[in-house]
This record gives sequence, structure tokens and C-alpha cells, in this order.
Amino acid sequence: MHNKREYRPVILLDFYNTKTEVLRPELVVIEFLQSKTSSRCRAVDVGCFCYLSRDKVAGKGFAGAAVDQSTLDVNRVPIVRGIIENLRSGSTASVERKYSVFKKFYDWIDDQDEHIVFNETDSLTSAYCQYTLHLHQMVNLSQVGGGISKNTAEGYQKGAAIVVSLASGLTVEKVQSFTMLLRRSRGRIDGPGNLSSQEERSRTFSALVNFIDEVHRSVVMGGGLPLKFSSPNDEDFYYYTPGQVRAK
Repeated sequence: MHNKREYRPVILLDFYNTKTEVLRPELVVIEFLQSKTSSRCRAVDVGCFCYLSRDKVAGKGFAGAAVDQSTLDVNRVPIVRGIIENLRSGSTASVERKYSVFKKFYDWIDDQDEHIVFNETDSLTSAYCQYTLHLHQMVNLSQVGGGISKNTAEGYQKGAAIVVSLASGLTVEKVQSFTMLLRRSRGRIDGPGNLSSQEERSRTFSALVNFIDEVHRSVVMGGGLPLKFSSPNDEDFYYYTPGQVRAK
């Protein structure tokens, strides 16, 4: 894949003109007023999410982001149409924040070595689980002076769940049920972060990574059964069919 990026023709979509039908989502740049009391216009390039190769630094501006037009992924087009409607269903005050959350997930997806297929639910849900692990690691890094906050991680994960929901037809709640929720609860994240010791957190995290890897191997890569579930300090378990689990 070459990376010849250039500015494509774009369609400026007025945030307030909800009667306009979106025919070419891959070209859409949404324009809107910064606030009800401001006459300053802003713009976000939603259509660029349809391209595998794009300028990930840009995206906010009326010219849109530079893209490699040969990398258009037609499977992303209907999802981007849904994102456009999602952005326009709220207020202008939330557009840039929600756009940034969606962009974070798309940028992460396109930074992975493995190609994520947007019209395959298993591929996307696996990516969502891996993205959650990535966010969890970023939260842990915040404890040593880097990474992101728990509140930020929660927003990023919710945005990813919305994208997967739009692509798969599953509810956001169903998508979120596939892995731990990164959310603040009495100042802490629900899940491994609430366990009593670093050792317990490490064991749980290791088991979760193994679970996701095995499901990905079997479902996405077609590896089949049995699934081998490993956890530190415990015997391996083999999953053959629903209702049949035996220890090694």
C-alpha cells in the first residue's frame, strides 16, 4: 500500500440542516458554530475515517484531512454515515469531543499490524477487546507520569463501543459486555484495578489477555476448538463445546 496522500474534494455538511441526506459519507466534513453565542465556524472531517491511510494529525478544518484515495474501504462507509448522524444528534458543544473519541479508535485500529474488517462482527469485537486492554495499560502508565486518566479511558472506550455498535447492529450495552468496563467507581476503575494486590491484578490481566487471544484464534482466524484457557497458578482448561469443559 502506498501512501500518496492528497486533499480530496469534500462536501461541507451544515450541522443544523438535518434534512440533508448524506449520499457520500467518505467526503463529508461537518461544519458548525462553535457555540450558540459565537459566530465562529468549526469543522471536523468525519469522511476521512473511510480511508486506511490519512493524515491523523489533521482533520479539523474546512479542507479536511489529506488521504490516500486508493485506500478507501467501502465497508467503513455505512458506519461513517452512522457516526455523522450520531454527531448531529447532540449539540454543537459536543461535536469536537465526540469526534476526537471516535478518531482515537480509528487511529488505533489503523496502527495495528492486523487488518480489522469492518463488516465482520467478530473482527471488530475482538479489536474492541484489544483496544480496552490498550486503554487499561495507558491508565496504568498514568501512575508513573504518563498515559491517560481513568475518566479519559472511559470516554475512549464508550466511543469505541458506539463505532462497533454502528458496524455490527449490536447494542452498545452488548458490545460493552464483551470485556471489562473502564469506568470510575469511587475513584477507581471497575475490574482488575479494584483487586486487592498488584499480584492479583497481574494474574487477572494475564488470564484476560489469554482469553481474548484464544477467542480471536478460534473465531476470527478459524482455529476451531478446543479453546485453551490458561491462568497463572491454575491448571489449563480446555473448552470443547457448550456445556463441556474439562481440565487438562
